[in-house]
Amino acid sequence: GLTIYESTWTALLLTTESFDAGNKYSGSSYTVPKDGYYLVGSLYFAYEFASSSPQNSSVKLAVKNNSTGIYYIIGAHWTQVANAESVYVSGATIVYATAGQTLSLYVYQEIGDLGATTIDHLFVVRLGVIT
Repeated sequence: GLTIYESTWTALLLTTESFDAGNKYSGSSYTVPKDGYYLVGSLYFAYEFASSSPQNSSVKLAVKNNSTGIYYIIGAHWTQVANAESVYVSGATIVYATAGQTLSLYVYQEIGDLGATTIDHLFVVRLGVIT
């Protein structure tokens, strides 16, 4: 399983591809084929809180432009969680990227003890220009 350390951005690896036109995705990053605006997001990131005592939870899901180092927050969740409670985070944003830059999905957590994690679907859609 994936270890997601506390107070650090962790790249999420997606190993199954459903649709990858042009073979632009490879394990953890999507290579931008053309300059433009892209709708980027994730259907969900779920985790199970493993500690038995209730704690405040903060989890952020982001897309990172690996070429510029900029993180774009696409979803966040703040709550108090207890043993075996699952939390879900999802979202999307529009990112401008140039050809050859790479985009990856990252998670940041301030909980400490995560149990099982599930990641589902990074999507990247190039937006057309309307004139």
